[in-house]
Amino acid sequence: MSHLLYFWRGDNYQNDLDAGMAFHLNQRSATLHQVAIGEHVWAFTRTSDRRYVLAADLVITALTYNMAGYAYGGYRVWGDLVHSRYFAAAGQADVSPLLRDLGVRTGNPTAPIGQAFQGERAVRVLDVAAHHRLQAHAADLALEPRAQLCPEPILETIVAEPADSGIAGLLQIARQHLATWRADEIGSDALRTGFRDAAQLLRERYLGRCQLSGWDPRRELGLDLCEVHHVRWLSRGGNPTLDNMVLVAPNLHRHIHAVDAAFCAATRGFWLGDRWMPLLLDQHPIQP
Repeated sequence: MSHLLYFWRGDNYQNDLDAGMAFHLNQRSATLHQVAIGEHVWAFTRTSDRRYVLAADLVITALTYNMAGYAYGGYRVWGDLVHSRYFAAAGQADVSPLLRDLGVRTGNPTAPIGQAFQGERAVRVLDVAAHHRLQAHAADLALEPRAQLCPEPILETIVAEPADSGIAGLLQIARQHLATWRADEIGSDALRTGFRDAAQLLRERYLGRCQLSGWDPRRELGLDLCEVHHVRWLSRGGNPTLDNMVLVAPNLHRHIHAVDAAFCAATRGFWLGDRWMPLLLDQHPIQP
């Protein structure tokens, strides 16, 4: 059982702020899975003016595996949406002295700390005392306002509905949470057309059936009632593409959102709280 510390590259940090904080982390290092449920993964990053600052404190709810060859590594952890925190870099003092005093190897004292956190060394184990020191330091840090999630149903409606006067209002809400380029991307004709094509392909591939339960509303009711769920939410940087979609019954869709169900790409299913639910119908690649 371990708390962890990892280095979040500054450009990746900024991109995630723009596109929607994921509340999960991928790494190549198996050390990432040394964390236990309920323990913490701390992140630090480097700002454009070369300060090292605390970026996040993820309280872990699930550990999953990505498919082999996934660009960001095979190991994934998921942070609690309520208790995890992203910190504002603006106004933070440089935490280099604190990081060097935590008992983890940070390289040459005259070299940038981030150079020591590369590849398999990107994640380090923290003892309890180091974790408590980070907690004390972070107690008064301001939270990053852009890390508040845009309501997912708003973005789902933007990509799914034909353009009308209501979309403009929804885009205004989206721009309060996401970078303008990201909100505009979600509202673009190309992306919306791509989503509708992918969603239709998904429904036809599974004949309208729920991939988790096998429920067949076409046969039972003569209706297409199953809904497209984005495995990586649109509000968390996901895209409305086929490899980020599953078709699920409406009640299961709401359950997935209510418990922030973690998806394991390697074993092909969701953790619905403490319940494992594998894909019953599984005929397309999914890699969020």
